[in-house]
Amino acid sequence: MCKHHTLALVAMSITSLTCGNVSATEPGGAVSVYVGRYSRDTLLQVVTDTLDLNFDDRDYVGVVAVSGVLKNPTTSRSWELEAQFGKHFKGQSHAEINLALFHRWRRYPWNHRVRTTMAIGSGLSYAFEDPPFEAANPSNDGTTRLQFYLGFEVTLAPSAWEQFSFLLRIHHRSTVAGLFGGVDSGSNYLSLGGRYQY
Repeated sequence: MCKHHTLALVAMSITSLTCGNVSATEPGGAVSVYVGRYSRDTLLQVVTDTLDLNFDDRDYVGVVAVSGVLKNPTTSRSWELEAQFGKHFKGQSHAEINLALFHRWRRYPWNHRVRTTMAIGSGLSYAFEDPPFEAANPSNDGTTRLQFYLGFEVTLAPSAWEQFSFLLRIHHRSTVAGLFGGVDSGSNYLSLGGRYQY
């Protein structure tokens, strides 16, 4: 089965999992599109020193993600399963697929002015080729195709926008200090895009 058919099956599975678990007034899922710029910094540096990063303009990743709400006990939080397809361009040309479980917080006191959500997710990432930038990064000692995925996301929108929002996401792959493939490797992309919830 080709990778496009696999992604379609994953997306349909996510949609079916949401049925009956979400009230009519709350979002049942979302489609996100974003582009990430490669940073040579560690994940900790990307999180804590976002405005002063060492970017490498030789590599970008474009990602399309489909998510579905699995559990929504209140209007303030939700669990979401997300499937992603990413394609690298410029310095690298390989594709990757990621599957992650996200927890999203959706209620903030300023939402009447700027609708805000924050989310963190983790799962698995598979690159269809060995990523050369991961292998060449001096802070890594190699690379492997299957790695751990971690995502940090903030979405912002005017309060009048009920479905669309802008997003900022840290898109991270790593071997978790050698847990995957026996090598210490990883990569980080600071990403901007949009999210449409339905």
